[in-house]
Amino acid sequence: MNHSRTYIRNVGILLLGIFTFFYTIGTIDLPITLEIKKAAIPKKVNSTSLNPGTQKSISEGKTKVKDSVKPIKTGGIERILLIGDSQLEAMRKPIFNYVTTNGHQLSATVLWYGSSSKQWANTDTLAYYITKYKPTMVVLVLGLNELFVNDFDQRKLNIQKIKNQLINKGINYYWIGPAAWKKDLGVIDIMQSELGNRFFPSHKLTLGRAKDNRHPSNDAAWVWMKAVAKETTKNGLLSLPKPIQGKVTPKKSPFILLKVPK
Repeated sequence: MNHSRTYIRNVGILLLGIFTFFYTIGTIDLPITLEIKKAAIPKKVNSTSLNPGTQKSISEGKTKVKDSVKPIKTGGIERILLIGDSQLEAMRKPIFNYVTTNGHQLSATVLWYGSSSKQWANTDTLAYYITKYKPTMVVLVLGLNELFVNDFDQRKLNIQKIKNQLINKGINYYWIGPAAWKKDLGVIDIMQSELGNRFFPSHKLTLGRAKDNRHPSNDAAWVWMKAVAKETTKNGLLSLPKPIQGKVTPKKSPFILLKVPK
C-alpha cells in the first residue's frame, strides 16, 4: 500500500513538472536566442578582414567615406536589423509594430546589455549580424551607457567607424539617441554632429520611466516611437506614415540577447 502511494505521488510530481514546463513555454511570446560574445577590444589591429562569429577588431582605416548611402534596392521596403543597448527592452515592440504596419520587415533584434558605441565599433558583432540577416537598413538604439563619458574624441571615432561600416556596405541607417534621464556630459552633441538628420534626439522628449527611473517605461516607448516615426518619415529616411493598428507582439522576429560587456 505504501509503495502504491509513493508511486502515485511520484507520478503526480512528474506530471506536474511536465505541465509546468509546457505552461512556461506557452507564456513566452518571444523567440529569444542567447548568444555569448565578449567585448574584447584589442589595443592594436592587425587585420582588416572579418569572419562572422569571430571577435576580431574592426580596423579604423584611413579612407574617408562620404556621409551618404547608396541603399540596396528594395522598392521602398526595408529589411531592418535593430541593434542597441537595454533601451530595446521597451522599444522593440513599438518598432516592430510601426515597421510591419508600414510594410517593412524587422529581420532581427540584437540587444547587447551594457553596450555602447565602443563595443559596436571595435568588435565584429555588427558585421556578424549584418552577414547573418542581410538587412537593407540598420536602426540603432544606443547611447544610454555613454551619458557620463568625457572621452569625446574616442566616441566620435566610434560613431564614425559604425557609420562607415554601413555606408561601405550600402546599408541605410538611423540612430535613435539615448532617452536620457539626466543631462549628459556632451556625448549627445557628438552624436548629433556626426549623424545629422540620421539621429533622433530622444533626450528632448519627456518620457515616463520604468521602476529604475532610468529606462523609459513600456507605455512611454510607444510615445517615443511615435515621435521617431514622424521624424523618419518627414526626412525620407524610413517611411512610417501609417499609425499602428493595435499592438502586436513580434513572435516571429528573432530576439538575440548578448552578454554584458566587461
